[in-house]
Parts: sequence; C-alpha cells; structure tokens
Amino acid sequence: MPRQARFAIFQSLLAAFRRPIRILGVGGTFDFWLANAWTRLAEYRVTLLNLTLEREYPPYLRAIVGDASRLNVDPPGRRRGVL
Repeated sequence: MPRQARFAIFQSLLAAFRRPIRILGVGGTFDFWLANAWTRLAEYRVTLLNLTLEREYPPYLRAIVGDASRLNVDPPGRRRGVL
C-alpha cells in the first residue's frame, strides 16, 4: 500500500480523538511530517522522538532526544492510540 494511502487511513483514525491531538512520532523523520501540511494546524501537536536531533524544526513540530525502547507513555486517565 502506498505511503499516501496509509497516511489517509491514519488521518481517518484520528477523527475519534479529542482536540488537540498529540502525536508522538517514534523514530519519525522531519520530512515525513513536513510533507503533510495538516500537521501545521493548531489541532495537532507533533513531537518527534529520535536518538539524535535531525535538524532545526519549525514551530509546529517538537523534537526530543530519547530511546524508543525505554518509553513510559501511559499517563493515567489519558486516552491514547498506538498505530
């Protein structure tokens, strides 16, 4: 399945979540999110988690350094989706 088709499915799944939607891109690249202009909308907060910082990021993307194998992302009382 082409990447655009997979991303369209991802966007449709987001409809079930309350705004603003916080997205954690684990190992995701800046270019992937840059190619999807909807992530610039105020209703989305995208954070990229990588072992190193890729580059300077625009204000609508946040970058953090971390190890995806050591995540603790289950805050009490929060609804989350994992894709």
